[in-house]
Amino acid sequence: MKQYMDETAKVAVSGKKLVVVEGLKKMNHKTKLTRRVSKNIRRSLGAWCYRYWLNRIQMTCENNRVSFRTVNPAYTSQRCHACGHTESGNRHGEMFSCLSCGHTDNADLNAGKNILWRFLSGPYGAAYKPSIA
Repeated sequence: MKQYMDETAKVAVSGKKLVVVEGLKKMNHKTKLTRRVSKNIRRSLGAWCYRYWLNRIQMTCENNRVSFRTVNPAYTSQRCHACGHTESGNRHGEMFSCLSCGHTDNADLNAGKNILWRFLSGPYGAAYKPSIA
């Protein structure tokens, strides 16, 4: 498993200049959110090596001179990237549909756009301007 994570981290970072991730903490089987789901789901979350995965990506970024940043994860999956409206009803599983402007998108893609926007609009990202490719 660790070898697969290492290989995937190398592929994910290759050719990039910037990697921005959510600064998630305490992702294990004891978190408040996961107590509401089944025992099997909690077990699989507890076995998931999220911290190891982030460390591998960060080390790969350092080895390849890629900038690695984290942002606050609050409401990134509930915020509409198009209009900025935040509501828990916007997300329906894998589909994101804004209740305010009607924008629809894949939920993970919308969250990824919000993570990048949060970095670029934050105090440390204002100076970083990605090249349009």
